[in-house]
Amino acid sequence: MHSPRCVPTPLVTFSPYSQAALSILSQSRPPSSFDVPFLRAQLDRIESTLSTLLDQRLLLTARLSEAVALTSPIRLLSSELLSAIFIAAILPSSSSSSSSTDPPALLSTLMLVCKQWRDVCLCTPELWSRIFISPNEPDSLERARRRVIRSKVVPLDIVLDFSPRSSFGAQASQISYASKQHLQSHFPQSQPVTPDYLLKSALVLLRPTIQRWRTFTLLVPYRPQATAALQMCTSPAPLLEKLSIQVTNPMLHASSVDWGAGASTKGLIPFRGITPRLQSCSITSFWCERQAPSDELRPLATASSSPQLLSPPQIWTRMVFPGVNPSLRKLSLVGFWNDFAPDSTEMIQLLRQCPLLEELHIRNMSDIDGNGNDADFESPNNGSLSISMRYLRTLTFYYSGVTRTCALLQHIHLPSLTYLELSFLDNITSCLKYLKDQAPPLQSLRIEASLFNELKLMRLLRQIPTIINLELVDVEDVSAHLLKGMSSPVQLNEWILPSLSTLNLEGCTSVEWDDLKNLVESRLPSSSASSAARTMSTTSSSYALYTQSRHTSSASQFARTLTQTPYISQSRAHYPPMIHQPPSLTPCKIAKLDLTRCSQISRERIQWLRMYVSEVACKEDRL
Repeated sequence: MHSPRCVPTPLVTFSPYSQAALSILSQSRPPSSFDVPFLRAQLDRIESTLSTLLDQRLLLTARLSEAVALTSPIRLLSSELLSAIFIAAILPSSSSSSSSTDPPALLSTLMLVCKQWRDVCLCTPELWSRIFISPNEPDSLERARRRVIRSKVVPLDIVLDFSPRSSFGAQASQISYASKQHLQSHFPQSQPVTPDYLLKSALVLLRPTIQRWRTFTLLVPYRPQATAALQMCTSPAPLLEKLSIQVTNPMLHASSVDWGAGASTKGLIPFRGITPRLQSCSITSFWCERQAPSDELRPLATASSSPQLLSPPQIWTRMVFPGVNPSLRKLSLVGFWNDFAPDSTEMIQLLRQCPLLEELHIRNMSDIDGNGNDADFESPNNGSLSISMRYLRTLTFYYSGVTRTCALLQHIHLPSLTYLELSFLDNITSCLKYLKDQAPPLQSLRIEASLFNELKLMRLLRQIPTIINLELVDVEDVSAHLLKGMSSPVQLNEWILPSLSTLNLEGCTSVEWDDLKNLVESRLPSSSASSAARTMSTTSSSYALYTQSRHTSSASQFARTLTQTPYISQSRAHYPPMIHQPPSLTPCKIAKLDLTRCSQISRERIQWLRMYVSEVACKEDRL
């Protein structure tokens, strides 16, 4: 009997998808090849195909992004336009008053965008014209070397900031640990890295480029450091437009200053006195030793005059301000004390050399004593010392001595002065007298921590109707008389400060609320019109009584006529024709009021003022 034949069990399928797959496999391979290695090989082949397609997809996406970027509008700009855009973004504008050394946009960030932008930055020398060196910046000296090379021949803006940035108790010549470690790798090991040595190295690096200096700012803690630094500036600076020298600790001396010439300033004339384009000069706490009249006078050559012997005031002027010339526009003198402060003759000689001066700032300067050279200066009949400053618009006297201030105001004619500051002076009543005689077209007047005669101040303000901003800070002489005088017209069509829009009464604790309220209300449009109408009616009635008195023979007859004629009929019958004209000067509304540190003004009254004044400043904790 034969054994039963083994019949293979048919494959059971449960899905039409598996049937389709089996049909595909049966067509490519015989049915006997349905094994595991074959299936795995097929899966590997499909995965490899998918990976290849994904790589191609990524490549096409990258090429598409590159093609879109190449067709963007920024790619159509030429290198010259990109260079101009970078210059406008990185370099600070000339009108900017910010003293920050960091540009609005970092140059290193622009260079990392693409190769084209990097090439444009490297080929634009204006982008490398600003050089900043400080002991607090570890790689500032190395960056300065690169900028000197890449700037080529364009004008340079030099900033040497060695001022102390640490706390008040720390040493002024302190250098950070990171900066010291970085600098030790670039200097010989035998030479210790100190701020003095770093400043000297910076000047050695920059001295060959003095002819390209456009601005030069030097900030040092001690006067010997400034002297030694300026002694290395021996070349002319034909492009120098701004010079700033600041000494933070002028009364102290560094114990480790050894630069050969030391701290002597005799005969010091930086840049050989040749700075024909200098427009701004700022000197803070840096003075020079005076030379005796018997000393040999040095001839100096300028761009507009031939070499000549200078008088002692001119020698002092040349040593302290080496670039004083007729093109100077701004002059700032700060921190001249005792015997190092200029006397009256020297100040006049200095101003006489700057006929185009527009700004003059005198701060922290010892007052003159009126002896010696100042005797002739104080004489009002000495016309040879008077000088006309036709272009001077800003004048500041801040703790400079009332005698010096009065002497300059007495002998300087100011036809274009628009801003005047008198701060921390003793009694400025005599200064107000000289200002009243000239009556300059002031727009802003600031008086801080000074004494004065209130009546003379009102007379001065009456002579100058162009004042828009009036600042009276920490002034004890401000009383109700001044506010009442500005609250009503003095005469017909005549107000005190009719253009006043900003009033600063910071720290004036003697100001009463009622007077301040009347001042604000009287300068509102409706209040000023009603006040002018009241003044007109009062003036017309007085004029009517005066005209009637001229036609009477005695006082009794005038009184009898006055009782018979009504008051209104008299004013109408004898109304002068000129009074019918409307007021020519109406006061402006006060737009800004500063009441900081005025503790007598309560919170509720401040809120009331804000209903009529656009901006009211006061102490924040009271609100």
